[in-house]
Amino acid sequence: MGFDSIDFLGLDNELSSEEKLARAAVRSFVEAEVNPVIAECFEEGRFPTQLIAKLADLGVLGANLPE
Repeated sequence: MGFDSIDFLGLDNELSSEEKLARAAVRSFVEAEVNPVIAECFEEGRFPTQLIAKLADLGVLGANLPE
């Protein structure tokens, strides 16, 4: 299942190729890891803590600020 949308504001043109790669990596992660468990987690009222380490490995936790 892919993600199709219309970019009404042309924001995609403002992203660098590195930012587009990061977006694609997160999108793939969500499709593979989050989507299969999120409905169950919602119904049970719990956070999918098993995903935290995987999100950290992906590098999406915390700000990436230059020193």
